Amino acid sequence: MTTGQAIAMDRLTVTRPAPVPIERLVLGRDVDEVIATLPRIFNLCRAAQETALRLAFDRPASMDGIAEEILREGMMRLCVMWPQMLGLTPARPNMQAPRRALFGDAGVFPDTVAGFQAFLASDQGVAPVLRAINDRFAPGVAAVSGLRDVTDATVMDTGAVENSPALRHADHPVLTHIAQTHGRAPLWRAVARVLDVQSALIGTVPVVRMGADGVAIVPAARGVYAVRARTDGGRVTAFSRITPTDHMLATGGAIDQTLDSLSNGQRGLVPLALALMDPCVPLTIKGLEDA
Repeated sequence: MTTGQAIAMDRLTVTRPAPVPIERLVLGRDVDEVIATLPRIFNLCRAAQETALRLAFDRPASMDGIAEEILREGMMRLCVMWPQMLGLTPARPNMQAPRRALFGDAGVFPDTVAGFQAFLASDQGVAPVLRAINDRFAPGVAAVSGLRDVTDATVMDTGAVENSPALRHADHPVLTHIAQTHGRAPLWRAVARVLDVQSALIGTVPVVRMGADGVAIVPAARGVYAVRARTDGGRVTAFSRITPTDHMLATGGAIDQTLDSLSNGQRGLVPLALALMDPCVPLTIKGLEDA
């Protein structure tokens, strides 16, 4: 989406900040300098970014820091940011006992639909947060459909792609049930973040890898981060990257669809719906006063 371009949604428009000219920042520069600099400029998901850069530039790369990043960012949203928006009491993320903070006495997320329903009705862990989301968004409201899933083949596409943590857990019985009953809606995304945090705790975050055509593919807190680069003599000659935010904000993408699904009587849900999607950039929303 070009600088200042607005997404028109029947009196509702969303604009995003001007994109940073990444190619101008990196082309012709020393590879090690780029690896050291870019994660500081784009300081969210720094571990994922640095790992993707190292992989793309054929430098030693590891998973170090990625699981911790997914855990930290997920806990902040589940325990602080989302409860505040839902009118619940936020809690300092308990990084010493995260399983109890998230899942209560059981220490794990339910792996059956019946278990999930019982958990949702309880006051254990983040159940009140998920219950409040379920109460705010009826089945089908703010749901996204028809998008291609992010894969090795689609990860570098600049168009609309579903690129979210939910795809890492699409086969989980609870997430499958929610997709069938609610669609790819806010509850689907929120439960996926819980599952993603659990994967960080138990060490099952997907490994980093090289896809086709020299694309480095790395799991990040918001989805999949991808970088493709070429070098000559230790300097960068070509560079491109795709983030979950790019896919969310593409024309016809997840944010377009989410806003389009909210009727005039539901426009008050827009800020919460966007926060649950976590676009990672400040968005200006015009038209909410007409709700």
